[in-house]
Amino acid sequence: MHIEVPRVPQEILTAPSPRDEPTSEQIRKQVEAVQALQVARQGVLNSKLGVKQIDEICVLDKASQQLINRAMNQLGLSARGYHRILKLARSIADLSASEAIGQMHLAQAIQFRSLDRQ
Repeated sequence: MHIEVPRVPQEILTAPSPRDEPTSEQIRKQVEAVQALQVARQGVLNSKLGVKQIDEICVLDKASQQLINRAMNQLGLSARGYHRILKLARSIADLSASEAIGQMHLAQAIQFRSLDRQ
């Protein structure tokens, strides 16, 4: 996954951190919990899913399927790229404690993966 990170202005870097932002420790615990969920659900992390497992675990509703079809056509994605997006969308949904992959999860995964193509 690639994420474009813009330059942070100095005044933001030197300002006191907001108290409502999660700490690194809290984020680490959330990631560990999601990884445990993935292993309990399918025996491996989402990144290690095979094609058959992806088809079973990364089920999309009709609107989400249309969204990824448009992305495949516009970005010229291969089958491999398609499966990578689905695995990433599943991980994003897991981090959101969502049982289903929603359009927002899928759109975010498409955005992250499209940075690979730049």
